[in-house]
Amino acid sequence: MGIGFKLSLAMAVVLASVMGLFYWYYTDSQEKMSVLITNNAKLTTAVDEQKQAIDIMQKHSAQQAVQVQVLQQGLNAANADKAQLEKTLRNHDLAALARDNPALLEGKMNRATARVWQDFETITGAEPKPTTQPKSQTTTDTKTTSHFKKLEDLNATAQ
Repeated sequence: MGIGFKLSLAMAVVLASVMGLFYWYYTDSQEKMSVLITNNAKLTTAVDEQKQAIDIMQKHSAQQAVQVQVLQQGLNAANADKAQLEKTLRNHDLAALARDNPALLEGKMNRATARVWQDFETITGAEPKPTTQPKSQTTTDTKTTSHFKKLEDLNATAQ
């Protein structure tokens, strides 16, 4: 056995070791790549789902902003009506009016209460009943405006 044979044998062992390491590296890399491809697919799906969720949330946010605006307008109108009522009540002494002419005050209070109940019925979706009042009890203020919406209208705008 000469030195050439020993060198050839050493080179064969080194070559076999390098080839074994290369094979191990290649198979390990392929396994890692398949895991990374699977993870990438999962992440892509998760990102798509999150984008859809964000879009839905933005639509709901826009709808809520519209609802808040409508409700704020209704609140502003109700506050204006309240301020007008407070002004009217401050300017009139109801106790003195009740002592002087109780029948007149009673008629006005009954008509106003009927209008309030009619507004409640309208707000909750009932058809308003026509009020039949004798001509002697009608007031000059026949215009009653309600700043409230029916429940069906609010539900329709919410959808």
